[in-house]
Amino acid sequence: MPVILPARRRFVSRQLPRQRVAKHRGIIRKADPEFDDLHRVADEQFGPITRLLKGITVSQAQARGFISTGTRLAISSMDPMFAAIAAGLKDPLERVATRGARLAVNQATPFFAAEVDLALAFSVANEEASAFATQRAASLVVEMKTEQVKAIRGIISTSLDLGRSPDAIARDIRQVIGLNSRLATAQANFIRGLESQDLAESVVRRRAQKNYDRLLTYRSQLIARTETINAATQGQVRTWNRAVKDGTLPSGMVKVWITAGDRRVDPDCIALDGSTVPITEAFNPDPPLHASCRCALGLIRP
Repeated sequence: MPVILPARRRFVSRQLPRQRVAKHRGIIRKADPEFDDLHRVADEQFGPITRLLKGITVSQAQARGFISTGTRLAISSMDPMFAAIAAGLKDPLERVATRGARLAVNQATPFFAAEVDLALAFSVANEEASAFATQRAASLVVEMKTEQVKAIRGIISTSLDLGRSPDAIARDIRQVIGLNSRLATAQANFIRGLESQDLAESVVRRRAQKNYDRLLTYRSQLIARTETINAATQGQVRTWNRAVKDGTLPSGMVKVWITAGDRRVDPDCIALDGSTVPITEAFNPDPPLHASCRCALGLIRP
């Protein structure tokens, strides 16, 4: 039975019977026994990402500059730190994407033409993984910078409305560096709550710093988990698309959405379990569907 996806997602051609979905879930796990353990890999990466995010710092003077100049212009002073993040993200993204690419070759092997050189196929897969990692690290940093500008502008606007002094606003800004706009708002509200309790300034700063560290760790873990699944999926997708383009894989193949198959699967993912799209098309989006999504893609002949 066809599945109608929520807004912004496309019509999925059909869903496979449960038994066939279970079979392909088993094929994925056999092709790469470590695929189910990608969250462990993600958790290994979130520590380094946390350190990278904590490396984005601004002085009180720099923070005051955000108030008096254009936020996007002022944030350009942080470009070297964002460049360090891009460099730091590339290697872990490439490692995971390479795993996804290797999985893609293993999944596609039964459908390859007989004369296909598997060693060459793996080499091409590695090239695709590396290309993805370079592009994604750069685009992720652009997204982070955009979020940072949005977060800082929101803090400045709210603080000015509350009549806070430039020094106080600068301190507010320093407490949201590295956070997205949603978490920055949460941090600002947390600080306002502390200040309303008539606590000593040292107590407010200490508690605010502790909450800031917690939110920064949370964001780092979210980025790591989501980007790990994304990198693995893109390693698969780019490898299959390249194989179709090179003529080593039939263009009539289809991708199948495979969930983790346990009770923790998100309802939106359950609705997609077993759904298929042509190999050169996307589910819009392909996994991950949401933060910490554990879904994967299978490859079948219709």
